[in-house]
Amino acid sequence: MTDDLDTLRTETAAALAASTDLRAWDAVRVGALGKQGRLTGMLKELGKVSHDVRRERGARLNVLKDELTAMVEARRAELDAEVLKMFNASTRTYGSPRIHADLLEAGWMLSVNTVADSRHRQGLQGRKPKHSSGLTRQDRKAPKFPDLLKRDFTAPGPNVKWCGDITEIPTDEGKLYLATVLDLFSRRLLACPRRDQDRCSGPRRTRQDRGGRLPQ
Repeated sequence: MTDDLDTLRTETAAALAASTDLRAWDAVRVGALGKQGRLTGMLKELGKVSHDVRRERGARLNVLKDELTAMVEARRAELDAEVLKMFNASTRTYGSPRIHADLLEAGWMLSVNTVADSRHRQGLQGRKPKHSSGLTRQDRKAPKFPDLLKRDFTAPGPNVKWCGDITEIPTDEGKLYLATVLDLFSRRLLACPRRDQDRCSGPRRTRQDRGGRLPQ
């Protein structure tokens, strides 16, 4: 009996140490502690022995049961600690897919749902990135400009129709604003002035670069 207990303890510890997949840990636990597990079978055999032997063996089996349960929980705690470490390293912004990818690179073998379960157990909620609200601000007091293009973005020749837009580019030194001007006939980029403020006029700069000439 003692040899069987020692063997079960050794094999269970080795199986847990060899696996980094929580599903495999659960399989080890079920194999030892489940209804058809080896330890459960040993407990059932106690009914065939005398009272004194049953009490002595039952106490040892219960100790082993607690040890095996503690082994599984220790591996679960190890995963939780690694998930928390990577979550904090991301300034508490990473979600389960990103942490899962980092764990795979670190040699862990587990599913993204396992990572999600770990985050849920620890109450880890990633921050959603803030998206820019855009640069367009309607000035209700400003005069209405006519739609000269009439939503027709084709042109019969070069320098007949221009159109432009402005894009916000975040950088380490602050925001950069890029204004673009396209010729609707050739689709060529005529100019792309850049400033650190969003009050830059692409067509005005393009006109200056082209000697004051605007589309006919």
